[in-house]
Amino acid sequence: MLRALFFFLLVVCNVHASDSILVGNSSDRRLMSDINKLGVLENGLVVYSCRRNETAQNLDARCGAPGTTGGYISMGFIAQEVDKVYPAAITSGVH
Repeated sequence: MLRALFFFLLVVCNVHASDSILVGNSSDRRLMSDINKLGVLENGLVVYSCRRNETAQNLDARCGAPGTTGGYISMGFIAQEVDKVYPAAITSGVH
């Protein structure tokens, strides 16, 4: 189960690095609030739930919106942590 979740989050979710421009579907810690640890994968990456903070909502209205209306997923990794383990999985800048 955790391997499937890891694959989904790493491949399907768009992960941005800590130096990214803070736009779009980003897992940058600076765009999150109410961060809660959900579990740890076998590879050591932590899966979190969170809310998008005011900065994220000001940059993109989809932050904080329900997934059913095009909002971004509120579960996944934190880009700064992924960068330490899988730097090739991180992209920076505007996409």
